[in-house]
This record gives sequence, structure tokens and C-alpha cells, in this order.
Amino acid sequence: DRAGARVTVNTDNRLMSQTSVSAELRHLRDAFGTTADDVVRYARNAAEASFLPEADRSDLLSRLA
Repeated sequence: DRAGARVTVNTDNRLMSQTSVSAELRHLRDAFGTTADDVVRYARNAAEASFLPEADRSDLLSRLA
């Protein structure tokens, strides 16, 4: 994120990987000191990169402010 790349956190296949977004965020916190502000930024990055219709994306982004 600091190098200019947009970071998002997600699971590829929860059934096969036996993980959750919450677990992945805990790993990031433990390994890198990820903060609540970082998590919001990652969620905003994901929303901005999503294939949601524009109105839905705008609504989601306003909730993540």
C-alpha cells in the first residue's frame, strides 16, 4: 500500500483454505501491525475495484467513510 499498490484482503476459496477474512486480518495484525484504519482502507480499495454497479459501489464507499 505504501509503495502505491492497492491492497485488499480476501479469501480465495474459504472451503479449501479453511480461513476467513477475519482470520486473515488477524494474521496481518500479528505480522505487520495492521490497524483498524488499515482495514478500512483495504475495504475501500476492494470496493473501488469491485464490479458492483456504480450506485451500489457509491453506497458501499459512503458506509466505509
